[in-house]
Order: sequence, then structure tokens, then C-alpha cells
Amino acid sequence: MRSELLTALRARLDRFAATADPRDVLDADAPREAAELMAASDDPERDLEVRRAVGWLHWHRYGLLGDESELRLAETLLRPVYEADPLGVPEAMRSVFAPEPDDAFAPEPDDWAALSDTELRHFLARLEPGRIAQVLSDLRDEVSRTPPHHPGAADTVVLLCVLLSAVLTTVEDPHPLRDSVEAARRAADALPPGHARWAAVQSQLGDVFRTWYLRTGEVSALHEAIDRGRRAVDADPSSPMTLSNLAIALLDAYRRIGDLTFLEEAIATGRGAVDVAAEDDPQLVLYLSNLGGALHEWADRTGDDAAEAEALRTARRAVALTGEDHPARPLYLSNLASSLKTSYDRTKNTALLAEAVEAGRRAVSATPAEDPSRPHRLGVLGGALQGWFEATDELSALDEAVEVFREALHRTPEGHPRRVQHLHMLSYALLLSYDQYGTREALHEVIAVGRRAMTETPADHPDRGRRVVHLVNGLRVWYEHTGDLETLDEAITLCRHGLATGGDRDPGLLSGLVVTLRLKYERTRDRSLLEEAVAFGRESVAADPHRRGLLVNFGSALAVFAEHENDDLAILDEAIDIARRAADLAPHLLTDLVGPLLVRYERTGDPASAEEAVAVARRALALTSPEPERAKKLFMLGQALAAVHKVSGDPGTLTEAIDAYLAAATVPSAAATVRVDAGFNAGRLAMSAGRTEQALSGYATAVELLPLLVTQFLDRSDAEHWLTRYSGLAASAAACALEAGDPERAVTLLEQGRGVLLDRALSARTALTALRERAPELADRFQWLSAALETEDREPSEQRHEHARDLEAVVERIRALPDFASFLLPPTLPQLMSEVRDGPVVLVNVSQLRCDALALTPAGVRHIPLPDLTLQDVVEWVDVFVGALDVGQSVANEVLETILGRLWDTIAEPVLTTLEFTRSPGRHGTWPRLWWAPVGPLSYLPLHAAGHHDTEGRSVLDRVISPYTPTLRALTHLRGRRRTGERAARHRPLVVSMPRTPGAADLPGARDEAGLLAGLLPDATSLTGPEATRDQVDAALREATWAHFACHAQSRFDDPSSSLLLLHDHQDKPFDVRHLSALRLPFAELAYLSACGTSRPGRHMTDEAVHISAAFQLAGFPHVIGTLWTIKDRAAPKMARAIYTDLLHRPQHDRDIAQVVHRAAHRMRQAYPRLPLMWAAHLHVGL
Repeated sequence: MRSELLTALRARLDRFAATADPRDVLDADAPREAAELMAASDDPERDLEVRRAVGWLHWHRYGLLGDESELRLAETLLRPVYEADPLGVPEAMRSVFAPEPDDAFAPEPDDWAALSDTELRHFLARLEPGRIAQVLSDLRDEVSRTPPHHPGAADTVVLLCVLLSAVLTTVEDPHPLRDSVEAARRAADALPPGHARWAAVQSQLGDVFRTWYLRTGEVSALHEAIDRGRRAVDADPSSPMTLSNLAIALLDAYRRIGDLTFLEEAIATGRGAVDVAAEDDPQLVLYLSNLGGALHEWADRTGDDAAEAEALRTARRAVALTGEDHPARPLYLSNLASSLKTSYDRTKNTALLAEAVEAGRRAVSATPAEDPSRPHRLGVLGGALQGWFEATDELSALDEAVEVFREALHRTPEGHPRRVQHLHMLSYALLLSYDQYGTREALHEVIAVGRRAMTETPADHPDRGRRVVHLVNGLRVWYEHTGDLETLDEAITLCRHGLATGGDRDPGLLSGLVVTLRLKYERTRDRSLLEEAVAFGRESVAADPHRRGLLVNFGSALAVFAEHENDDLAILDEAIDIARRAADLAPHLLTDLVGPLLVRYERTGDPASAEEAVAVARRALALTSPEPERAKKLFMLGQALAAVHKVSGDPGTLTEAIDAYLAAATVPSAAATVRVDAGFNAGRLAMSAGRTEQALSGYATAVELLPLLVTQFLDRSDAEHWLTRYSGLAASAAACALEAGDPERAVTLLEQGRGVLLDRALSARTALTALRERAPELADRFQWLSAALETEDREPSEQRHEHARDLEAVVERIRALPDFASFLLPPTLPQLMSEVRDGPVVLVNVSQLRCDALALTPAGVRHIPLPDLTLQDVVEWVDVFVGALDVGQSVANEVLETILGRLWDTIAEPVLTTLEFTRSPGRHGTWPRLWWAPVGPLSYLPLHAAGHHDTEGRSVLDRVISPYTPTLRALTHLRGRRRTGERAARHRPLVVSMPRTPGAADLPGARDEAGLLAGLLPDATSLTGPEATRDQVDAALREATWAHFACHAQSRFDDPSSSLLLLHDHQDKPFDVRHLSALRLPFAELAYLSACGTSRPGRHMTDEAVHISAAFQLAGFPHVIGTLWTIKDRAAPKMARAIYTDLLHRPQHDRDIAQVVHRAAHRMRQAYPRLPLMWAAHLHVGL
């Protein structure tokens, strides 16, 4: 618990440091989380990490609020932190904590130049900031007033430069020291070139500019350091210190710019320093260390084994020359660790890596917490630990590496050029951690840290390409984990930009583009993307033919191309060959060979390919791998075994395939996509073989995992993508449950697997009333985050992910409250059944396996088999009817009459008979009510109008009132909202009519409807034509109780969230499902949508109730009257007149809207019995 709370608080502080958004430290959650963190610490008095984080929070709150109590808390918490690490507290507090310097033991400023860099920095870190500033000021003044010919002028400049180099490494903000640097520059430039100390002054000033570059990232300062260093060496080539200062500046230039000539010069100059130094020179170890660093970089860049061996010898010699108590020994141990790690990378000798870890640990343990070099040494140790994990799979080493990188980042000031390196290293270690543990939180941090690293990396930095690749890998994995298309597009853009702006065609960037383009193709089926991927793959492999990652990505792109876009077996065989080469280099990549082999089997029917795929999958599974990776291997084994079973028919192979899928589906740390796919495939495979229990297990697992897949981290379109992909899953699961004789389980599965988006939004809105009474602050925070995530304007994915994480944390806190443990969790079946009143709710399930009705009544679930109905029948009726609507009204009426009869025979009559609704109650009888909840393609058809209408009593209209509900949960939410929602003080109707619409045909009937309603509803607000803009309608809806729309509608089958009512400005501001779903209308009661097809679902999302009517329901209307198809202009006013006349003749307390719609349809049928298009289109959704 401590670790999670500490990470969360540090993230809050990092966000505040990055954005200065006061909400990060001032919201009500911040002090509570800080208190919980203190309570979670085993020893809060000595736990300096916790005290540091909580202390900084209160310091920031004091800075924003000016509250002295916050300051006192910060001082109390941070004093022990200062004693261990003076740089770990705010600079303004150091003077408060710092003891008076002991002048008896402190060296005088004139003696500071004699201290080593390490000694001087350590001394300065404990010195009062005011004292340092005073000494700098005195020296600056002395340098400025001392003539250049004065005998002591050069020594004073050298002392100022030494002090500046040391102070620059310790202060939080170096920029106030610029005046002192300029003073040193002027004094150095004033010295005559022949001065005996001229070279020493130039060299020391060059070191100041190098340090300035290290703190600020200003490359011009680095160039000046090199220029002055070269001039110093020209003037005094025999000075080892002058040579070594130039060598280290040249090495920094290579690291920043990437030009190999800098590195060559650094090695030559560094060798010169070592060669001219005396054996007893106390700085010889420094010269060796600098030379070793340059040789190390050369070997890493060029692969020069001799240079690597020399670098390692040099590093060992540097350590050998320093005693255990030498102040610079930690530096040389760290350099040795770095050289050992590089030698391991080239030789794979784990003894070298073990020695690197040991040297790195010793370096860090000997480096004081306040030492500015500690972050860099932590980074070296983290790299060695990470390497040890990759070599040995020792998870504790990876965990330690992550924490080491975190500390390095935490101790590196904002703006420090090395901070970006720590961000990059932490991001990569976190990605490795995600591979092992599969936690979404780790993956989210990978991306957040990687983005920060990219933001802080200059565009011309030589390591930018590598950092792009690591961020792209994180974004790619996030997409594979969640389906968030925006992150995939971000990855593609990063790769394209990196290739366009980089000098070389980095193979890593090329390969990143290969895999992301291939994933985008699999989502969009845009052939050009896949062609690009293959071309970039060829280029990357040509540039580096033995790099396994490049081979894998290229092979995968080729395999997908061969499977979907090209029948040429040569391409498929090339993909298989590429995958074999990658697996030869790294056996853990064997899984990537399975897919191409299965494609070859499907293409050729060659059983040997399927058998090899099984053998390869078994070999891959036998290798040790983390749980998330193991789930993928199990899934691919299931795929291969299923293919072999097609050939052999062996029941044992089938059993093993199903077991492999089910095992993959139950790995908790695996990506939700893998788990849902595995469960879905297990169910489908088992059902095809008649294995009902196994099919139920697979399908049920997949249904139960859908909430993990369709999360708040996704925007609406990405969530719809996944729900489209698994369309029909809930129906198949329910069918298996019924086959197994468990109707209650069937109901639960249908409720879990349908209306996922609608239920999530309704749950968030209806759960607030009780919460607000118990915890109003939490309720407000929950409501704000929910609204932010529902907003129609797409937020950047980073901001959306932050809101989603915050919402998850808020929900966790809510569930910890008494009586709120089930907050937002799916209701149990008994809870759902308790809401069944006023009439049964009938779920009509159609699937490949069987078709059934499930009637939910106060007595329980009634299972009504529908043996005369098939899924194929329903699909055919829908296709024929939609086609007939395109032909003409006469044909469509005839077709619809036939379909209504078939719906009666196969569904309605068996259901009504079983429920004992066998006769018409008559004009004066009490009409029973039955809610229809059709599943899948049945959502297109008018069950409320099913019947043989040429025979009295043989139709649904003659026996029951038939409102609709997408799910039982939706009905429960509406009832809950009605019980607790606001009531309007008076009745406020709104009438919106569009007789003329830009870009659409005229609707004369809309004018007629508006005129009719003006007479019936004289107090209505009316918006007609140009008045009916989206903003005007939104404003009117916020006060309206009833809303009537007489206008065009567009139902977009392939993108149902874009379905819209056509208002005057629809071309610029669409009044669509996305927009409507985000509205919150507190006084809403009835929405009448006299427009075409407002209740038609999407083609591939029939179970999600994504249509205009459902959007109005989500916005707050408990009653919505919509239509299933296009209604004729002359018919709409007739239906409106019938409904409103009946409705307004009833007392307000007795306005049964469902009954009124039913009576209107009844009357219209009597008037036009052979024209069902006129009276069967309108339906009532809601209470």
C-alpha cells in the first residue's frame, strides 16, 4: 500500500511541477492521500521518502494558500530530510535548517581552489546559500576591479571559475549565476595571450562553460568550452589538466551532437593527458577516467573490441589508484560499472555483468544523498540491474532497477540535461516491468514518462531516435492492450516525424513504423498502410539483417499482407523464412512463427504446416516466460491445435485446443484483448462441437471480461470498435446457458454483455443521489470526472487517461464507504428481478445455436423456447425489409405484413400464450404491459406490431401495451432516476421543426406538425428553421419537460454514434448521438422524435442501443417515442395528433405515455389496416 500511495503522491507533485495547475495540490484528495501515505509507512519518523513527498505537498500548498499551518507542517516533515539530503528540500528552506557554519573548521575561500571537485561540492552543499552568494559576489567584484596585468589577476579568475563550476552543480537554478560567468569571461578575455597563467584560465573557464551546458542544455556554451579548451591546449600542450578538460568537453559534444570526429579528438586528447601526467600526479586517476569514458563510447559506436578492452583496463586502473576513502572513488567505481556493462553487452559474459552490478552498488552506496553526481551513478547502477534481469530473468533485479531509476529522476532538478536520460531509462524499465506483470498502471506510466522524455529531448539530439522507438513501443503496447486508436496514430506520427527530421534512416524507427502501420491496417483494412509497412520492413532489414526485432516486425507485416491482400505463396514463404530467422536469433520469438504457418495451412490445405505450427507453439510454451506472454503463447497454441483438429477430427486435439484457450483467458495479468479473444474462441470452438459446458465456460469468461476491455480510458469510437468486434457474444453465451438448463445464468450474461456503453453512462448518472448525501465532495469529484470523460469533444489521450485514472481512484474510495461496496458494480440477478413490476420484461435471444425468450416476472425467470425461429430467419427478414423500403412503399407494406405475421407465429404468440395474455382486454379493460428487449438483429423489427392483423385478436396490439427497453438494467436506472430526480416547477414543452433544412429535402409536414402542436401546446417554446440551431436547442432542452422534434434524421448504420437529427446548422454542429449522450437534462420527461429511423441500431452494434432514441434516454428522458424506419411526411402529423390529443385529455398524474402510444397505433391500424408502415414504425422506449 505504501508503494502505491507514494507513487500516486509523487505523480501528483510531478504534474504540479510540469503544469503549475493548483488543482493538483489543492484539491480535497491531496491532504487525505498524504495522511494515508503517512499512516501506511511502517516508520514515518525515519521514512525519508514519505516525509519528502508529503513535505513538498504541504510546501506547495503553503505557497498557494499562504496558510502558516501548511508551512509548519512542511518544516516539521522536511527537517530530517534536510539532515540526510540538503538538496532534497526547497531551496528557500535550507537557510532555515542550515546550522551556522563552523568557521574554525571551514576552509577559507582562498583555499577552496585546492579542494577536489568532490570535496568542494560536498562542502558547498552544507554551506549556507547566503555565504556562497557572498563569496561569489566578492570574487566577481574583485575580478572586475583587478587590472589584467596585476600579478594576482589570473589566480583570482581561476578561483572564481573553480567556485562557479562547483556551485553550478549544486544550485537548483543556475541562471542567477550568469553575471558571475560573464565577469569571468571578461576577465579571461582581458588577459594577454602571453600571460603565464593564460592557458590555465582558459581551461578553467572552459570547464565553467561545459558545466553551464550540463545544467542548462545550451549547446553554444559547450562549443565555447571546446573553443577555449583547444586554445588552452595550443598554448600549453604539456598540461595534463588542460588536455583532460578539453577531452571531457569533446566527449560531451559527441554525446550531444553525435559527430564521431569529436570522439576521435577526445580519445587523442585524453591519451595525451595520460601520457604527459606524472605517475605521482594526484589527478592521474581523473585523466584515466576521462580517457576511459571516451574509449567506452568509441567501442559502443564502432564495435572496436580493442578499444573496449582498453576502456575496461583504464577503468580498472583508475579504481586501483584510489583508496577506499578517496573522495573520487565512487566516480571511478561508477565508470568501471559502465565499462563492465558495455563489455557484457558485447561478450554476453555474465561475470562481467555481475561485477558491473557490484561496482555500481558500491559507487552509489559511497555517494552522499546530496551529491549532484548521485543521479548519474544511480542511472549506471539501474542499467546494470536491468541488464542482469534481461540476462537471468531475475525479477527482483528489474524491480530494483525501476526504483533506482525513480530515485535518479527524483534527484535530478527540472531543466537538467541529464534528467531526460533518466526519464528515458525509467520508461524502458517500466515497459519491461509491464511485460512481466501486465499491469495497466505500469503501462500508463511508461507512456507518461516516455512523453516527458520526448518533450525534453532536443530535436537534434543523437539519441532522439532511440527514445522515439521506446515511446512508440509503449504506445503500441497500449493500443494492443486497449484498442485506443489515438495512441496508435500518435506512434505512427512520431515515427514518420523522426524519419523525416533525422539524418539517417534509423532501422528502429523504420521497424516501429512497420508494426504500427500493420496494426492500423488491421483496424481499417486500408491496403496502402500495409504496402507501406512491407516496404519499410524491407528497408529496415536491409539496413540491419541480424536484428531480431526488425525481422519479427517485417515478418508479421508480410504474413498479414499474404493473408489478406495477396495470394502469392512466395510472399507467405518469405514471411515464414523471416520468422524462422528471428526465432533462430531469439527462441522466445517462436510464437511469431505460428501465425504465418497457419496462414499457409489455410491457403494450401497442407496439414504439415498446421502440424509444424503446433510443434512450434509447444516449443514456445515450454520456454520460461512472464504470465502476460504465456497467455499469448497459450492462445497461439489453441489456434494451431484448432487448425490441426480440422484435418484430423481428433477429439483429444479439440479438447487440448479448448483447454489452451481457456487457460489463456484466465491469466489475470494478460491483456484484456488476449483474454476476451481466447474465451470467445473457446466458446465458439466448443459450441461447434456440441460441448455445451465448455462453450458456456469460454463465452461466459469473455462476457465477464468485456468491462476490462471497454474502459473509461477509451473514447467512444474505440469502445464501439471492441463492442462491434464481439457483437453476438452475449447471445451465444446465453444460448449455451439455456442449452445447459440455466435460464438465470442466461439472463445474467445477456445483461452483462449488452448495452455496455449505455449502462456505464446511466450507472454513473443514477448513482449520485445517495452518494451526495453521504460524501458530497466525492460525489462532486465523481460527477466532474464522469462528465469530462463523456464529453463529445475528444480530449488528447494523455488527458483522457489521466481523468480515467483519477476516476478509478475516486470509485475505489467510494467503495470503501459503508454501504457503497457495490458502487457501479453490475447488479445481481435478484437485484434486477426486484425491479420487475408493472409487467414482465421479455428478452428475445437469437443465436446460431438456438432461439429463446426469457420472461422476467415477479415469480422468476420463465424460459420460453422458440423452436420455429432461427437466426438466419431474422437476418433474412431484416435484409428483405430494408431492401423493400428502397423499392417503394407498396412493396415494403406487403413485405412488412408478411414479416409481422412471422414474428407473431415464431415469437409473440408463444410468449403471450405462455404468459397467459391470450385475449384482448377491450376498450374498458385494464391493459397489461410487457416490455420487449430484443437481442441482436431483432432490434430492427417491430415486435410490438407483430401479428396477423386481418384476424381480430391475433396481434400484440390486441393484447398488451408494448414499450421497449434495451436491457433490464436500463429500465432499473430510469426508475431510480425518476424516484430521486428533480421535478420541474411547471410544464415546459419545446417544439423544434425544420420545414426547410440546408442540404436536405423540404418537409412540409414538419410545418403542419408545428402548427398542430402550437394549438395543442400554446405555452410551448417553438424553434423553427433558422432558429433551431444546436446551441439554441441545447439551451431550450435544459428547461424543457417535453421535447418534440419534427425534422430529418440520418441513421448511420456503420457509425451509429454519428446518427443525428438535422437542425439548421447540422453541417457545422451536428446534433448527433455523441453530442446528445453528453447532455444532462434534469427536468426531461418525454421526447417525441417525429423523424426517420431514430430507433434503428447500428449495423454491427445491435446490442448496444447506439441510436438517437437511446441518446435522448441517456440525456435524461424516461420516455422516448422514436421510429424504426422512414416515415412519410403526411403520416407523421397524423400520429402526432393521435398521441398528443389523447395525452393532453388526461390528467397530468394519469398520463401513461406507453398506453397513449399503443392506443394511437391501434387507431392508426384501424384507419389503415393494410399500411403497416404508417402505424408500426413508432415505438415507445422507457418506463
